Amino acid sequence: MHRHTATWLIGSTVLVVAVASPLLLGKGRLPWSPAPQQTITGLVYCDSGRAVANIWIAEETGVGLYATRTPNQDMPSATAYRAAIPKGVAYQLHVGCGGTAQHWGMSASSKNTTAASLNVHCDDIAGETAYQTCKLVTSPAHG
Repeated sequence: MHRHTATWLIGSTVLVVAVASPLLLGKGRLPWSPAPQQTITGLVYCDSGRAVANIWIAEETGVGLYATRTPNQDMPSATAYRAAIPKGVAYQLHVGCGGTAQHWGMSASSKNTTAASLNVHCDDIAGETAYQTCKLVTSPAHG
């Protein structure tokens, strides 16, 4: 056997053992396996009464996704949302109030959070101090 072939075989064997060991011993995940996920949920409310057009979840990793929305038929300005993101990753909600899912009337954003459940009201009324921000609330009612 040639020296280069032997080196390649030994190197390949070490790599296979190193990669397989966590699985065979039940001690972990492969480094390229997906990160554990968490489901985030909540309720979004637009202060003006305009319907929630869409919700973008912006993760601190630079990845983002649209949340699955369940509009409230009795109160269009309130929408429940759900999304699966990597566990422990901070995120922001970007909420479209009014307009369509593709072309929002205006956009409001929350602060970064790692909360698994976040209910917010978004100030979409031009001229107000908190315009274009979403704040944590305990219920969707605007008071």
